[in-house]
Amino acid sequence: MKAETALRLIGVLRAAYPGRELDESTATIYTALLADLDAETAERAVLLLCRTQKFFPSVAEIIAAAAAHRDPLPTAAGAWEGILQAIRLGDHRKPVLARRVTFHALVAEALAGVGGLRAVAETDQIETTRAHFFHRYAESVDGRRRMHAELGAPKSLEDLAQRMKAAMPAGALLGRAAAGLLGQPSSEHDPFPPRKRGS
Repeated sequence: MKAETALRLIGVLRAAYPGRELDESTATIYTALLADLDAETAERAVLLLCRTQKFFPSVAEIIAAAAAHRDPLPTAAGAWEGILQAIRLGDHRKPVLARRVTFHALVAEALAGVGGLRAVAETDQIETTRAHFFHRYAESVDGRRRMHAELGAPKSLEDLAQRMKAAMPAGALLGRAAAGLLGQPSSEHDPFPPRKRGS
């Protein structure tokens, strides 16, 4: 996503959360850390968060919302219901390629972790198996979220500083946070000055 697009989204966040002070350093960090998101996904994530979150979202919350938009995951209860539906259809007695119900990759991973479809169908401890499935599914979802967050993460403070420098709009001065990371003197220019009380 272009820096201008990220700054526009930060402007949306600032307008949606008027009590939140936002300085140049914060805007630069957000822009640098969100740069790997595509513009449409980032926009959808920011708009969703503005409608559902009471407080200004962190970078991690924006990345998580973007990942959820890109790859929607079934809820644990919805995934379990899909497993029970497959059992009702008799899929546990069929070879994998002949089954009528297909599962999201994370559901299949968690299902394999509890012994597979046949094990679930034949257990006499269904509530225990359900609890184990929910636990494994939550672990799989958390792992996917961490992976999405790590994919675009800077590899070092130097990398972050370079991203921050690149994230600044053309002609703007280097952000204070980027300057500090690079050991350069900071600028007194602030495109996001604090708001005056009562305005």
